[in-house]
Amino acid sequence: MLIPHDTRIALDTVVDLMNTAPESEPPPDGTGDGPEDGLDDIPALYAFAERHHISGVGTLGAKDLAAVRDVRDRFAEVFAAPDPRTAADLVNRLVAAAGTTPQLTDHDGYDWHVHYFAPDASIADHLAADCGMALAFIIVAG
Repeated sequence: MLIPHDTRIALDTVVDLMNTAPESEPPPDGTGDGPEDGLDDIPALYAFAERHHISGVGTLGAKDLAAVRDVRDRFAEVFAAPDPRTAADLVNRLVAAAGTTPQLTDHDGYDWHVHYFAPDASIADHLAADCGMALAFIIVAG
């Protein structure tokens, strides 16, 4: 399967987003409570957006941080899905809730590609739309 650059970037982004989640269980050696949340504050969210070159972020606040954490939790459900049909249903709901609006664009030295988030979308909707569609392509490919 040929994975275009925008899909590859979105897949890298969703993996990194998942890796920001704190562990749900303490480490096996019983020390501490496990890793901290990688998105524990607004500066961490800005750093995440910058690291992944997420365009049009604007000013971020507590509402954005909470929404991105919620999207992260919803992606966790996709990755934990017991089968492709369940994963597809979860991705469909995630992408639809983001108000997905596909549009062709070329910017930042990249040739034509598709953005799935609506213009002026929140960072959470941006992640849900683009990363959700990237996962949709993987589900389709089997």
